[in-house]
Amino acid sequence: AGDDYSWIVDSLDYMTNRVYRGAEYIINQGVPPGYPDRELVGFLYGLVAAETDQARLINGRISEFIRDSLDRIDLNDDLKARQFYLEYRLWEIDRLIRRADQATVKAAAERLRDWGKQIDDPHTCLAVGQFFRARGFTDEALLWVDVAFDARPDSYARRDINIGLASIRRQRGEIALAMTAVEAALKIDPDSPAALYNFNLLKADAALQRQDYPEALEAFQRLTWLDPESPLPLFNLGVIYDRMPGEQEKALQAYSIFLMKGGGAQYPEAAQRARQRIEVLTAEMKRP
Repeated sequence: AGDDYSWIVDSLDYMTNRVYRGAEYIINQGVPPGYPDRELVGFLYGLVAAETDQARLINGRISEFIRDSLDRIDLNDDLKARQFYLEYRLWEIDRLIRRADQATVKAAAERLRDWGKQIDDPHTCLAVGQFFRARGFTDEALLWVDVAFDARPDSYARRDINIGLASIRRQRGEIALAMTAVEAALKIDPDSPAALYNFNLLKADAALQRQDYPEALEAFQRLTWLDPESPLPLFNLGVIYDRMPGEQEKALQAYSIFLMKGGGAQYPEAAQRARQRIEVLTAEMKRP
């Protein structure tokens, strides 16, 4: 319809919210079942079409139309359109990552970043940074943190960006730089649960590097208070108690609570280790 693509944005209103929820799930929880196998139509609409030649032909034509529409749409004014376009590009990059096409991923990420500076929304840019962090592309994640800072964030957005920056630095093993970022977040909001959680997590990391088990133990205990629903700090408590002479009973208790709180489903490798140590510790404690 000429250059008027506003109707596309209107027609995608309901879909956009669904895509955001899907993107948040992918960033925070991993990949939902069937996601990597969906073509563009399935990504947008959640359709599971019959595997027939006609269905594939229709899906192909719709995909071409959507790609062409999003490539032509005017992104200068409508924030929702810009965010939706961004999610679409991330979907494309995610597929390239899964195909292990690193050179193409890098080129696509550079193009996306150049365009992403137009987003002018710090939280959206931070979410993109976390998207790349979760996939191991921490260099690209750091560049998106810079884009987020350049988007004129208010004080609480700067708090969130610093917390995100800390998580990226920690993943890279840069504990001191991560601590600097989280301390900047705490200066803005000293009562932020997320900042306090990351602060104590980094304290535990630093203590473990020094093999200072009492300090690491104290930090992980604070994590259990800050996020009582998360089982992972309990596993870490078990590991530390396990290394401390005379604390095997506490280690056994921590491993057991970790499994009781659903740690097996969320952290299968840690759960395997916990079960092994429970078996060993139980046998050792039965010895006369």
